[in-house]
Amino acid sequence: MPYAVKFGYIGWKFHGYQVQPGVRTVEGDIKSVLREHRAGEWTGGSRTDAGVSARGNVARLDTDDPMRALRILNAHVEDAFFWAYAEVGADFNPRHAVMRWYRYFLPFSGHDMDAMRSAAAHFVGRHDFRGFCRPDGRDTIREIQSVELQRRGAFIVLDIRGRSFLWQMVRRIVAFLNEVGLGRRDCEEAISLLQGEGEYTAAAPPERLILVDVDTGFGFTPVHMSHLRDHLVKTALEGHILSEVACVPAGNLKSA
Repeated sequence: MPYAVKFGYIGWKFHGYQVQPGVRTVEGDIKSVLREHRAGEWTGGSRTDAGVSARGNVARLDTDDPMRALRILNAHVEDAFFWAYAEVGADFNPRHAVMRWYRYFLPFSGHDMDAMRSAAAHFVGRHDFRGFCRPDGRDTIREIQSVELQRRGAFIVLDIRGRSFLWQMVRRIVAFLNEVGLGRRDCEEAISLLQGEGEYTAAAPPERLILVDVDTGFGFTPVHMSHLRDHLVKTALEGHILSEVACVPAGNLKSA
């Protein structure tokens, strides 16, 4: 039977989500464990880049015993956790989400938050994001539902929500807003880029990005296990990331 599964992982432990030859990936580890234990077939899931973490990614698991499969995954896939499931129909495709929510932890360095919010407003709505991504042959029209910024201690927390995103799209938007906050870019440049005038190639480091949730439009049943407490799902991943990135300067950007 088909099930939707909620799962998370610490991104810098893997070379991305999708299976790749010769390197460790989230999907590769999951499929290997399921195959070894004959526990089911795994498909889909949002394809996060190398270094990007997740707390609420969603994939499809075809299995006769979902609890057994999730116990096996939690026991044998290191640096990942599988914390909820839902029975779904045969046509379920986890790539067809209602909304994806990404969160970025940007170290605060005297940023002009008002300028960043003004620039962020231009990204909301339906636009051609070819100037803020690696298109990879895909349609570059996307709709962002919201971009929110708030100060949290030593960090600026940026929450970006939309139905789907392009390769490096979130990290390039974050890098641009970072430069706006530091006075290196302005709103007019955002407008020009969204109108197809040029390309912005800087990408914020992936280790500070989390795929917080994938909204499929239906509810999930949480997995209750002695070694998998609810607070792990809610706080541990962000805690790991905050401790890892505390020493990384905001200006550490790289060209795509």
